[in-house]
This record gives sequence, structure tokens and C-alpha cells, in this order.
Amino acid sequence: MFDDFNRFIGQQNINRPFLKQEIIDGLITLTKELQGCFDDFYMHSSLSRTEGIEPKIRQETLMKFFESGNKFKKNEPFKQIEDLIISEMKKDLKIDE
Repeated sequence: MFDDFNRFIGQQNINRPFLKQEIIDGLITLTKELQGCFDDFYMHSSLSRTEGIEPKIRQETLMKFFESGNKFKKNEPFKQIEDLIISEMKKDLKIDE
């Protein structure tokens, strides 16, 4: 998944000169959201195997883990960002609905 994520970012960079700023902004937002979720998953996984972590930090990490998981379950904000990007692309290609 890490390689796919890096390819996704690479494609954004390659295609940047051909994209409207609204699409670029949407892709940046999507990338930040995904990165934040994966960071939360990684931290939870790493700390769950580590001894001596304060209970407060463990609880905060667990809450972030669940919040990020819920983003995927509810497909929010990903669906909104995807819809914005698709809408802007349709405008560019002059295939508005």
C-alpha cells in the first residue's frame, strides 16, 4: 500500500502542470487525509507492541485509530473530495452533467 500511495503522489506531481488549481487542491487534501489516517494506524500498531507507554497516550492513540478507521467506514471526507475532483475534471473536459 505504501508503494501505491507513493505512486499516487508521483502521478500528482507529474500531472500538476495540466491540472486546474481546484483539482490540485483536492488532491492535496485527499493526500493529507490519507496520510493522517495511515499515520494514526501506524502509531497505534507501533505503540500497541511497546511497553511502558503512558495510559493517556495509549488512549489518545487508540481514539485517533478509531477516528481514522471511521473515516474509511463512512467514506468521509474522501467521497466529498473525490466528488469535487471529478466535478472539476468534468468542467475541464467540458462534459458537465
